[in-house]
Amino acid sequence: MSGFFCLYIDQFPAWVWEQSTITLRRTPFVVIERGHVVSASPTALLAGVTVGMTSARAQARFRASSTSPGALGEVERDARREELAWSEVQRTMYGLTPQVEAVRQGLLFAQVESAKTLSLMRGLSLHGGHAQDRATAQLAAVTAPPATARSIKAGRERAFTDGLALSSLQGTLLSQPTLTRLAWFGWTHLGHLRPLSRRQLEEQFGPEGTLLFNLAQGPLVASNRGPVATWKPPAEIVARIEFEVPVREPAEWNGALDELLTCACGGLGTQQTQTLEIEAATPIRSVLARRVLKEPLSDPRTLHRPTETALRQALETLAPLSPIVQSLTVRLGGLVSAPIQPTLFEGQGPERGQTLDKVVEHLESRFAGRTGRYALLDPHSPFPEEAYRWLPTLRRLQSSRASKSPEVSAQRRRGGK
Repeated sequence: MSGFFCLYIDQFPAWVWEQSTITLRRTPFVVIERGHVVSASPTALLAGVTVGMTSARAQARFRASSTSPGALGEVERDARREELAWSEVQRTMYGLTPQVEAVRQGLLFAQVESAKTLSLMRGLSLHGGHAQDRATAQLAAVTAPPATARSIKAGRERAFTDGLALSSLQGTLLSQPTLTRLAWFGWTHLGHLRPLSRRQLEEQFGPEGTLLFNLAQGPLVASNRGPVATWKPPAEIVARIEFEVPVREPAEWNGALDELLTCACGGLGTQQTQTLEIEAATPIRSVLARRVLKEPLSDPRTLHRPTETALRQALETLAPLSPIVQSLTVRLGGLVSAPIQPTLFEGQGPERGQTLDKVVEHLESRFAGRTGRYALLDPHSPFPEEAYRWLPTLRRLQSSRASKSPEVSAQRRRGGK
């Protein structure tokens, strides 16, 4: 069945936390940003928690619900974690087809047979929809149960949309105010909107009116039949080593793994990596493992442990056969610029000098007579006493010079008389 495949992830920020933290699975929790709920787990939604609530109101609503024992957990939104997770989803789909087009985080279109995506749907608890146009495929994905791909056969689009209740799109495609206004007109199903023009819907519902028109008309809208763009994988650094004689023991390939990581990290420059992939070629087949790191790294010594663990787990899939490694390939992705360590004296112009003056004054007042500065004399000298010289701070030096000046001495003598 050719056509469009739509992948949809409901409550994407909460889904990311569920995938990366085992303790949060099947646990009621919300994702908080600036004191407000931006996403909630399925159990929290069943308890009446909605997106946009304040954290305090969400806790009160959850406690008032008799169907949800226990406490409501809270986690802070992690935009970087969401970005990496979404990139991994796109990469997984790219393994099935190069035609992958991401609309936003949690929603993408692809041109692939729905049968090929079943393992992905079940493994990550995703929603999928397959149809001959984008709008119908999106409706099928949004209304599909988790870990399910719903297919709408060609010619059945109208029957599917005619019976689709608009209330089933609340929170996913339509807002509650829009649904309320639609009910005022007596429009409760998507098929009721088919006789209306784009202009009529846009005048009544604004941007959501455009969406309603596209969903109601389905394959009749040209943009719903447009081709899916080709996904471009993000940049990554690749290092590979091939053994002249295949190796069989960890002690034989661990040294090569260190060289690979050193070579790959050397290509990072000022960047850091947050995803790594290790691939081992064997006479049977190539095995690989991919990991998303908790924080960006650039030191090969720090990357060795997770890479070694990933390689061991990948080779264990060959059991009961003994692994015979012919080559190793390391790929570093999720590249980000290394953060610059902030200092107390950051800034430009007079602000920087004022901050420095305040710090020096504070140190001199707290450690009277014990503050100073190092002056660089000869940086190539092997002896510290020749390379540096301990001098008083500039403020102490200025005050000592001022006290010795004739004008200050004369003023002190006149003040003494």
